[in-house]
Amino acid sequence: RYTVSQQTEQILGNLESPVMAYCFYREINQNYEVVKDLLSSYKKASPGFDYRFVDLDREPMLDKKFDISIYETIVLEQGDQFLKVMEPTEHAMTNTLIRLTRGSDKKKIYFSRGNGELDMESTESLGIAFLKMALNDANYETESLNLMSVPEIPEDCSILAVIGPVNDPPLEVIESLDRYLMSGGRLFIALEPG
Repeated sequence: RYTVSQQTEQILGNLESPVMAYCFYREINQNYEVVKDLLSSYKKASPGFDYRFVDLDREPMLDKKFDISIYETIVLEQGDQFLKVMEPTEHAMTNTLIRLTRGSDKKKIYFSRGNGELDMESTESLGIAFLKMALNDANYETESLNLMSVPEIPEDCSILAVIGPVNDPPLEVIESLDRYLMSGGRLFIALEPG
């Protein structure tokens, strides 16, 4: 209850400028103690993180600044940027913190297709839509890429993920992957056992 995950500690430890959390919660709100404990553990993990509880009635300028209309909202602010946390959990708070601190510096993950890979849009057992949603929550852009129809891997590709291909890629695709790796690209391959 009073500690945060290693990932959260790492993100908090790498803050380049201070982050302030404005908590629009009252003591009578159901999650008040949970939020207070969570924010206290974030502050304990980083001197660059601070928080305060805000009463909408006493500080109406803040609700206008952050467009707050109801209680039970947390706003994370860094410099002149701010984002709202949608639920009072470490997962939601850390993902919002990642989006806030990375700003427009989104990394792009391409998921290959063309060789029978798992579908990044499907929620069925042979789909990986939940992985795509988790990556998007963590501030990554995701896009599919048919390796058979492009001569080279795009320059904005941070990671190329090949998840569960059924067929071996043709020689042209292997050569394209070689060039991508030789120029510093990153490749994540997940194969079925056997």
